Amino acid sequence: MRTSKGVKLSGGNMELVEEVQCSDRLIRLTCRSLKAFIFVLEAEYQWNRTDVCGYDSPRLTEKRKFKIGGSASRVKDTRQLRGNYVDEEEKEEQDLFDVRSSLNRKCSGLHHCRYNMSSDHPGTIYWHPAALRLKYACVPEVAVCKYCNVEVRIPEGKEGGYLKSPGYPLYYPGGYSCGWTFKSSPGKRIILTFHDLNIRSPESDGSCIDVVRIRENGNTLLERCGIAAGVKVVSNSSLVTLDLVASTSLYPARGFLLQYQVLGCPDVSAPNGSYVSNDTVTSRTFSCKSGSVFPDTREERRTLECKNGKWNETADKLPVCVGEKIRQK
Repeated sequence: MRTSKGVKLSGGNMELVEEVQCSDRLIRLTCRSLKAFIFVLEAEYQWNRTDVCGYDSPRLTEKRKFKIGGSASRVKDTRQLRGNYVDEEEKEEQDLFDVRSSLNRKCSGLHHCRYNMSSDHPGTIYWHPAALRLKYACVPEVAVCKYCNVEVRIPEGKEGGYLKSPGYPLYYPGGYSCGWTFKSSPGKRIILTFHDLNIRSPESDGSCIDVVRIRENGNTLLERCGIAAGVKVVSNSSLVTLDLVASTSLYPARGFLLQYQVLGCPDVSAPNGSYVSNDTVTSRTFSCKSGSVFPDTREERRTLECKNGKWNETADKLPVCVGEKIRQK
């Protein structure tokens, strides 16, 4: 079963593909355009769904479940680890197992590839055939930022934009400054998601020689090395920096492939006579000063809701707070 749809990006049209196949079959991932490459978003082995393989789900023993459970697990609902750093690989879900690491190694950055889970993903040779759900994008090369030391202005919209380190997926550079500055509209936050991170592994003592580092207002939000998929960082402001710090001129690892997006709505000031009493990513509440209210609602508080990057009310047309006596007339 395969579905696809087109998504408009600032630099071209992206094809978004979802398909479900039996895990024991050879799967071909292909981009229609010769000027696009594969960007793996999700890859789930669903052990309790076997209808796509032509038989009913087996009743697995607890021993079998435990054995399968030792693999990298799928993370759909991310959880906060420290600060603004979220790692999708940390949460386990019993029915889903993440195989993005092997799919990234085999396919990300290429125009087409062949993938066989039993031979390409370590430890799965004894898993029973079940559903393998894939979601990937064919991103046009012209829509991807691929040069160091540039400022990235994040466009509005759900998809945002894409960036890959120079040399991806064959190698990544080092020995010189390689960084990016991400900016969004004032009041909006920034999301950076590493769909594929593959740089030099940590040393035996856990230290990193090469790192990716994300900073905001002088604070480090993320510093990491090794291999990962789904690492997500959410900023508190509209500006963050990303640096790839590498010790050698070229290192034979893929580097990284990430998506950048905006979160929230444009900044809006409190109307005269009021102040911001509560502020979240999805809403902002204004409260009138003591003894005054908003004239149209006769309430002391007013909450704006942020949906799809826009406020539910026109921000520059919010009424000013008026005194109680005016309200009673």
